[in-house]
Amino acid sequence: MLGGQAKWKMTNVRQLELPQWRKLAERPKGRCLVPLTEFCKFTPDKRDLGMASHRSKARCGSR
Repeated sequence: MLGGQAKWKMTNVRQLELPQWRKLAERPKGRCLVPLTEFCKFTPDKRDLGMASHRSKARCGSR
């Protein structure tokens, strides 16, 4: 979205050891649970999208 001008490449928020996500993880007051029924993400070959199961889940997010 920034035309390649971001300070870092897009990463998965599950990588909490990275500085851009560590700040969110350190402040529990700014977090929330987001209910979901499905989501997608790239498969290892970066060409196809893998679909998650249709069982209800929740993910942590920030407000």
